[in-house]
Parts: sequence; C-alpha cells; structure tokens
Amino acid sequence: MDIYKIERNGEVVYVGSTTRDWQTRWMEHRCCLRRGDHHNNHMQRSWDKWGEEAFTCHLIESVEDDTERLVEREQYWMNTLNTQANGYNQKDAGDVGSHSEETREKISKALTGIKRSEETRKKMSDAHKGKVLTEETKAKLSAALKGREINERTREAARQLCLSRTGENHPSWGRKQSAEERAKKSESMKKWVEEVGFSEEHKQKISESLMGHEVSEEARAKISDKLSGRELSDEHRKNIAAGMKGRVVSEATREKIRQKAKERWAKKRAENAVKAESTDPALEENP
Repeated sequence: MDIYKIERNGEVVYVGSTTRDWQTRWMEHRCCLRRGDHHNNHMQRSWDKWGEEAFTCHLIESVEDDTERLVEREQYWMNTLNTQANGYNQKDAGDVGSHSEETREKISKALTGIKRSEETRKKMSDAHKGKVLTEETKAKLSAALKGREINERTREAARQLCLSRTGENHPSWGRKQSAEERAKKSESMKKWVEEVGFSEEHKQKISESLMGHEVSEEARAKISDKLSGRELSDEHRKNIAAGMKGRVVSEATREKIRQKAKERWAKKRAENAVKAESTDPALEENP
C-alpha cells in the first residue's frame, strides 16, 4: 500500500493512495488524463494547459496492509502539503462520496452567478445522451449517496429551482406537443423498457414509495379536468386491456373501488336531483 504525490513543475498539487503499487496508479492517472476524462476536473484542466511533460509522480510513503492506517497517513500528507486548499485534492482521504466543507464552499462560490450559453448546454446534453452506466458504477453511486445528509441551504436551493420551473414558469407551459414528438417519446420509452427496463427491486421500491400516498382534492380536480373529454385510441385501449390481463386485484383494492363507485353515483344522483328541481315547471312562479 503506497501514498504518492503528483507534482506540476516541481510543485506538489495532489496526494493519493493505492492498495497496489504507486507506479500502476500513476499509469492509470496518465491514461485518464490523456483521454481527457479524468475524474478530477482541476487536474484535467491543468494537464490540458501545461502538458504531460509538466507532471511527475513520486512515492511518499509505504504502509503495511492496514486500510485505516493508509487513509490516516494520506490525510496527514494532504494536510502537511496543503493540497486541499492549494492543490487538486477535492475530498478528504478515503471519502469517495462527498467533498469537504471547504471544497464545497469553493465550488459554490465558483459556480454562483454562472450562466451557460445555449450552445454550452447543448454540448453538455449531447455528451450525456446515450450514456449507459454499468451496474458497478450504479452500485458505487448508490453506496456513496446512502445516508448522505443534505444541508438546509441545498434543500432551499432545490425548492427554489422547483418553484422556478413549476406551472407557468415551466419552459413547456402551454405548449402542445405534436403527434410526431409524442410518437418519438413513445418509441424512445418502449426501446428503453425493452433494453433496460426496471428491475424487480426497483419496481418494489416504486410500489412502496407510493403506498399510502394521498392525492389532494385540488390535484384530483386538476387530473379530472385534464382527462375529461379525452378520447383514447383503439391502440391505447388495447394496450390498457393487455396490461390488465391476468392482473390479480386484492380484496382491499376491490372494496376501495366499490366505495369510490358508490360515492361517484351518489354525487351524480345529487347533481341530477338539483338539476331536476331547477327545471321543474311546478316550482316556477306564476307571472
């Protein structure tokens, strides 16, 4: 187990550790930097600017087979060489899931007020289109995010972002999609379901997250208004019928359906009674 340092023109800019030998890890760093997809953006930009010949790697210390000791010594050298404040180390030693508070503050200040052009946004979007994460990468992301605490500032920023894109503020507000757009989205979704789909575990999680979810009366009214008068195509009806075939409905669900049907009919009868009274000639006053 080795702890190494990466220098740029003789200045220490990064401290790292590896459970293998440091030469192998340095080779991996160089491969990623040459491809332009190194996980450390600061180091990648510096490499692109100064060139490969400006960077060298050296062994600092070797540690016996003790992972905790390795992380402890790595953090010691990061502190001693000050590579978090004045270098490219963005996280604490052994922390693969989150940045240090100091690094978060730096990133926040650097990004505050930045407005990306439409061209830049399109490039970022195109770069991620069609990108499929491996199961190993998904597992790492899941493990890194589990138990992560979100501070109130981040929560508030997320709330404000949601509000800024809700209702009339949404870019697609009032815009009707053409039949061609809907067809493209439908085909894209069908392809995704066929090639990727949801795992049984994912389906179970979705089911559990929706259990007990109460929809407000306001939301129900909006959904009802949206669907009123909507005509389903024959293909749509067939898809619904195919999806319902073989489906087993529990007794509890059956009872809910019965109760909802009774409520709808009771409401309908009350509305009809009011209409009948309002139009009954016997109730009209004689002139």
